[in-house]
Amino acid sequence: MKILKIIFLFFLLPLSAYDDRPGCYKDLERNFFNDQIVTTAFGLWTVPKGSWRSILRRLKEGEVNAESIIEKKSKRYSVNPLQNPFQPDVAKALLKETMKQIFIRAMVDSGYFDPASMDKMFDFIWEQDPRIQKCLSEAPTAQAPRS
Repeated sequence: MKILKIIFLFFLLPLSAYDDRPGCYKDLERNFFNDQIVTTAFGLWTVPKGSWRSILRRLKEGEVNAESIIEKKSKRYSVNPLQNPFQPDVAKALLKETMKQIFIRAMVDSGYFDPASMDKMFDFIWEQDPRIQKCLSEAPTAQAPRS
């Protein structure tokens, strides 16, 4: 009976789902908002300098919950995009949606209420961070062997 259990586990465990997020994705979940990029966006969209520090603090506080929020959202899919096999396109969309929510909440909580500017600022922040593209770009397609 014990041997049967071991054999069963041996064949079943490889089929079970597991967290397949790359380390760079986990880092983005925890450390998405780069102060330099964010403050550049604030300067371009004339966010009052007196509120920058409180917004940055709120962004860091929001990042603490980002991983659990993304995990919760990922469970709505029939196949969890964060588990094996990792689905970078869906994971990227989940990351963007969650971080944008955190950004907007931090801005509103700091007294900034211009939705169009917040959207543009977030898009700027998203596009300026090279870690996103580096981490979540599709894997290169395999090349045919040379003859």
